[in-house]
Amino acid sequence: MLSRFKNSPAMDDEPVEQSEAEHLSIKDVNIDQPPVRSILTDDFLGNVSRDDFRFDGQEASLVIAFVSPNVNFGDVVGKINQLAGASKVIATTTAGELCTNEGSTVYCDTPDQWRSVVLQIFSPQLLQSVEVFSVPLSCEDLRSGQSDMSRDARVEKITASLRQVNPSFKLDAKDSFALTFIEGLSFSENYFMEAVYNSHQFPCLFIGGSAGGKLDFVTTKLFDGRQQLENHAVVAFVK
Repeated sequence: MLSRFKNSPAMDDEPVEQSEAEHLSIKDVNIDQPPVRSILTDDFLGNVSRDDFRFDGQEASLVIAFVSPNVNFGDVVGKINQLAGASKVIATTTAGELCTNEGSTVYCDTPDQWRSVVLQIFSPQLLQSVEVFSVPLSCEDLRSGQSDMSRDARVEKITASLRQVNPSFKLDAKDSFALTFIEGLSFSENYFMEAVYNSHQFPCLFIGGSAGGKLDFVTTKLFDGRQQLENHAVVAFVK
């Protein structure tokens, strides 16, 4: 959809290659309903309903949950997954959440033992296709404080894992990106991105960040829609 807003006119006789997203008709987009919902809640999800995950009767294409490290992560993502139905769900622990509510700042309060959960829910009119993959980072030795393999060997292991990741839709930098969350105590952000470049198979931008947690630096967690994960990256390919 973003490709609609390019403002460089093509030469009269120059063929223009259209991305898949450009074939969508503007009449298919409901401009009266925001394509993204942000909900600030807590681990009980008391103000969240099944309807929050639907847009004009259609399932949301993607749900991202940012979860306080002071709550039971597994319980929270299980509840969200149940409410979300067929929508793709990914989640990460945080060291604090951001969410704009009317009359409030973007930074959510983080008192002692705060229990906030922020949901971002995306309409299928904005995100046409989403596929989620988890990638092992082979970082268990780093977490123990002692490296057992060389830098090149570590990058090659992650590269080999990435080569098994094959989205069913064509990736195109004009209309696709890879939303990526890396387990925050993996010490592997640089290794992962080098492996992405070495794999030569993802012609799109990678955006995202690392999972946060408590300042004791004991644990951070991710969820890929199926299981809780440590020592992994979660990548959502989005068109």
